[in-house]
Amino acid sequence: MTLGITDIASQGLLDQTDLRYRAFSNIAGYDGTTFTTTIKYYIHDQTGNVDYELFDETECEQYSYSLSEDEEKYIVDTFNVIDQLIDLDCERVYSADLATVDIYKTNVYNAGGYAAWIGGSSGGEYYYRSEILIEDKSTPGYLDNYPTLLERLAQTIVHEIAHFFGLTHGSPYMDPNDSRYTTEDTRMSYNYDAGHLNTPSFSSLDIKALQTIWGAEEKQSPVVATETNGFMKGTKYTLNGIKDYDGNSHGYLGNTPIDVISSYKYQGTLDVNNDGTKEAVYTNQISGRWVTASIDPITGVFDYSKHGQGGTTRIVGIYEDPLVNAGIVQKDSVFDGSRTFINDLKIDNLQLKVVGDFDSDGFQEIYWSKVDNTAYLRAVMHADGNIQYANYQNLDQMTNYLTSHGFADTVALIT
Repeated sequence: MTLGITDIASQGLLDQTDLRYRAFSNIAGYDGTTFTTTIKYYIHDQTGNVDYELFDETECEQYSYSLSEDEEKYIVDTFNVIDQLIDLDCERVYSADLATVDIYKTNVYNAGGYAAWIGGSSGGEYYYRSEILIEDKSTPGYLDNYPTLLERLAQTIVHEIAHFFGLTHGSPYMDPNDSRYTTEDTRMSYNYDAGHLNTPSFSSLDIKALQTIWGAEEKQSPVVATETNGFMKGTKYTLNGIKDYDGNSHGYLGNTPIDVISSYKYQGTLDVNNDGTKEAVYTNQISGRWVTASIDPITGVFDYSKHGQGGTTRIVGIYEDPLVNAGIVQKDSVFDGSRTFINDLKIDNLQLKVVGDFDSDGFQEIYWSKVDNTAYLRAVMHADGNIQYANYQNLDQMTNYLTSHGFADTVALIT
């Protein structure tokens, strides 16, 4: 049986006359066309006793535990991904009193996590509150991009947050233990399929269900790389303080060659992760690396200290081609897209073109063209502005991809 939207989407939110939907949409400021009030979430990052509103001592320990940086970041990134998929907007707050949903890490009895809600109408006023519990179970496997976060805990985080937004399971919906389905089909499944959660993501069915309930985020027009802050495209600049994610100067473990420091060619300015802050983009043919540098909207300068978690001023990481991971392509061969990308950087063969979320999965895609327009590079970015992976397309492949997603006019901006 092929799963459909009604197998994983709560009827109480699919039906806009249902009290649950009316309460939630009122909190979100639905005006008949769009949602005008952000949904606020609170992450409890303290160890100590908690008097849970929706869970008693038979369901979980009445206590909470602090989160690791990667756990906290994964929660934030999951909300950011959902925010870019649906019409609802999310905002992190730092007080449970201000939030619609609170997230805690504790010992959960008989489950890896829970999500519960209470909502309705009282005295002519709607109310809606939710709590999410996650538990850090001792299971093998950590995420590459969140090295202290266990894979199964990451799945629990995505699963429980999806519950808050209306995805569900269990009679009369899909059986989460049904062996015909895995988390690759829907994050509502309990049958974990390892390897697809290195960044928060949802299956195509999950996305359709979420967008059916809440509407799709309005497609934003692609943004062309522009010149800003007095920088000139094609000009090489000195970036003395730039580092990679781990803090290595210019991406080198040892001493940086002198000619690297002054060889950063300005390609243009874009918002590489759609967080509202624009980044200047540079390439360096000496090192074969590229840079995103967040521009302070007030001072116009770069803060080189923001190269790690939560920052977007860094030497962009080196990814491994998904085809190499799958064993289809040999690493460092001529078919290895990552190696080709580095080689094109080293021969100064790429020009920055546009950015946009063309496939509406919540992640920005940056398009580059080869200088002679014989091929085009599509780089898919993480929510934190680092790179997930990239693939080369010829003109027909690029045209078909963009046209199939409703961006036929973008082809002319890239060629």
